[in-house]
Amino acid sequence: MTLTQVKTGIGSLFAPGSVAVIGASSRRPDGAGNQIIRNLQQADFAGKIHVINPSGSVIEGLQSVSSIAELPHVDVAVLALPASAVVTTLRELADQGCPAAVVPSVGLSADDQNAVVELANSTGMFIHGPNCMGIIDVSAATPLWIDEGILMDLPVGDISLVSQSGSAAIFVARSTSSAGFSKVISTGNEVSATTADYISWLATDPDTKVIGVVVESIPDTAAFSRAVSKVRDAGKPLVALKVGRTVKGAQATTAHTGAILSSSEAYDAYFEHLDVPLVGDYDELATTLECLSDLRERRVAGTGIGVITISGGQAALAADLAEQVGVDLPAFNSEVRSTLAEHLPGVLIHNPLDAGGSVSATDDDYRQSLAAVVADPSIDALVVVLDAQESLSSVEIAYEEEYYRAAAEISRANPDFPVVIASSSSMSIHQSAREWVGGSLPVLRGMRNAFVALRAASKNRPSENSGRPAVLPAPDEVERFAAEIRSQSQGLSADFSRGILAAYGIRMVASSVVETIDEAAAWAVAHGYPVVLKVESRDIAHRSDIGGVVLGIQNDEELRAAGRRIQENIARNAPLANIQGFEIQEQIDAAIEAFAGFVSDARIGQTVGLGMGGTLVEILEDTARSHAPFDAAKAAGMIETTRLGKVLSGYRNLLPPTTTEPFADLVSRLSWLASDLGEDLAEADLNPVLIEPATGRVRLVDCLLVGRSQA
Repeated sequence: MTLTQVKTGIGSLFAPGSVAVIGASSRRPDGAGNQIIRNLQQADFAGKIHVINPSGSVIEGLQSVSSIAELPHVDVAVLALPASAVVTTLRELADQGCPAAVVPSVGLSADDQNAVVELANSTGMFIHGPNCMGIIDVSAATPLWIDEGILMDLPVGDISLVSQSGSAAIFVARSTSSAGFSKVISTGNEVSATTADYISWLATDPDTKVIGVVVESIPDTAAFSRAVSKVRDAGKPLVALKVGRTVKGAQATTAHTGAILSSSEAYDAYFEHLDVPLVGDYDELATTLECLSDLRERRVAGTGIGVITISGGQAALAADLAEQVGVDLPAFNSEVRSTLAEHLPGVLIHNPLDAGGSVSATDDDYRQSLAAVVADPSIDALVVVLDAQESLSSVEIAYEEEYYRAAAEISRANPDFPVVIASSSSMSIHQSAREWVGGSLPVLRGMRNAFVALRAASKNRPSENSGRPAVLPAPDEVERFAAEIRSQSQGLSADFSRGILAAYGIRMVASSVVETIDEAAAWAVAHGYPVVLKVESRDIAHRSDIGGVVLGIQNDEELRAAGRRIQENIARNAPLANIQGFEIQEQIDAAIEAFAGFVSDARIGQTVGLGMGGTLVEILEDTARSHAPFDAAKAAGMIETTRLGKVLSGYRNLLPPTTTEPFADLVSRLSWLASDLGEDLAEADLNPVLIEPATGRVRLVDCLLVGRSQA
C-alpha cells in the first residue's frame, strides 16, 4: 500500500463527511448494518449517512437506494455483508471512486483475500479489515463500529488504540477509567490496511498523543519499524502488547541456537531493538496508556524508582514486584537519608520506604519525606503506594485523604517530575481518590501495573544506530555469498561456512578438512600436538552428540585411534550420513566457553543470542538476545546481563577479570552477518567460542550455518 493511499484513505476513514452503509435490513433490525447506522445516529454524526439496500425501503428512518451506482460520492463505505459478496461490492465502490471501505465480514476465502489486496493495489482504495469490529473516531464522534452501544460513551482524550482483536480493544478501553480516547481501531485480519499504516498516520494526528497497539502478527517488520520511527520523531510514546508469542508447534530448528531463541524471545528482541515497551496483558496495557496520558509532558528518564508506602508489608511487596518487573530501586543518597531520618524517626531508611512506620511523624513530615525523595538525583520517578479501592468504606478512604493531598501537592510543586499514586490493589479506583489529586498526577490500579507503566514510560528513546561498519563485506560480496547459499541444497560445506565468517572478521582456530587419517596426521605434525579430530559431514549438525569429536589428542597413535573410534561411532549412530572425511584442529586449553548465534524469521528478522557455551548450552539457559544488527557496545551490554558476563568479571576470583571487548566485537560482526544474509541463512551457531582468561582473546572452535532451504 502506497503512502498516498494511506494518507488519502485514512483521511477518509476519520471524520468523514459522508458514510455509506451496505447491508442494513428493513426486516432485521438486529443486523450489523442496522447497528452501525444506529451507532452513528446516537453519536449525532454530523455527516451524511447513505443506506444501500436492493428494496429501496426506509431503514432506520433513512431512505435507502437500491444500488451503489445511485450513490453520490461518499468518503467511506461500511460493508455489513456476507463474505461472498465483499469482493464484488468493493469493485463497484472502487468504480464509483470511493476512497475507503471498512469490511467487518468474517470468512473470506484465501482467493477473496488475495482479490482484496489486488483491488487495493490497483485502485488505491484503502480497505480496512476484514473480520474486524471497525473504527471509532471518538474525537470526531464517528463510530464505524458494528456492535450497537459498545464503546459509544468513551470520553474524548488523547489515547489512540490499534488492536487486531476487537474484544481486546473493548477491554483495554474500558480499563482506563481516568483517561480519554482519540481513536479506537480494530484492524482484524489486516489483509490490506495494517497496524503499521495506522501507527504512521497517528504520528501526524493532532488529537493523538499516546498510542497503544495489540498485535497478533507483524507481516512487514520494515514497515512497522518505519512507523515506529515516525511516532518517535513526533514525540509520541508507543506501547505494545504482542499476543501469541509462545505458540506451540513452532518450526523445528537444527542449530542449538534455534532451540534457545524461540519466537517469543525473537519478538522480545525485536521490540527491544525498537525501544518500544512490551507489556504482558490487557491490564498492564490499559494502566500504561492511562499513566502516559496523565503524565502528559513529564518524561521518565530511566527505571530508577523511588517508592514510599505507609505500610511495612506494602514496602516489602513493592520491592518484590519491582524486581519481577525489572525496575530499579536505587538506594537514597546520604543527604536524602539524613532528611528522611529527621522527619521519620524510628524508621529504617531504605527504598521502598515505609513512611507510616514512625509513631511521631506528622502530615508535614510525610510531605517533607516525599519532597526529599523527589530531590534525589538517582530517582527518575516516585511511586506513592496508598489504598484506593472502590470498595473501601467512607471511613477507610477518609483515612488516606491527607496522604493523597500531600502527593498531589508535591506533584504540583515539581511540574517536570513524574509522580504517580499506585493503589495497593488492582480493583477500580475510588472516586474520592481522583477528586483529592484533581488530575495533578496519575492514580493507577495496582503496584505491579504502576511499575510496568513507569518502565514503559522510560522507553521510546531516539535510535542511536551508528550505521554499518566499513570493515564488513561489500554489497557485491554479500550477494555472492547469498547466491552460493541458495545453490547449496545439500547443506553448506565447512570450508564455505568458514569463508563467510572470515569475510566478517570471525576466524576459526587453525584447522583443516582432510579426506584421510594420514592427511590428518601430516597436518598435526606440521602444526603440533595436541589436536582435536572431528568427523566432516554436511549431514551431521552436532558432531559431539553422536561421538564424532575426540579432544586432547597428544600423538600419532592417539590420532589414528581417534579416527577409528569416530568411524565406529558414525557407523553405529548415523549410518546413512555422507562422510567427507575429517576436520582436524589445534587444541585450545584453559579457556572460557561461550556461544553466539542467530535465528532468522521471515517476518520479524534476525535475533542474535549469546551466553555460556559448550555441550551444555541448552541446559545452562544463559542467553541474552537482541535484534540484528547492532554495534559492539550493545553486545557488551548484553554480555553483562549473563552468567558469562559474571564469570568474565572475575567472579569470586575463579578466573582473572577478563575483558569482553573481543567477544563483543565478534557478536556485533555476527549480527551484521545475520542482517546481511538472514533471508538465505535460517540459523547460525558458533559454539564453542573460546575466550582466553584476562586478555579476552577469542577463538572459534566450531560453527554451523544453516541455509533456509535446509532448515
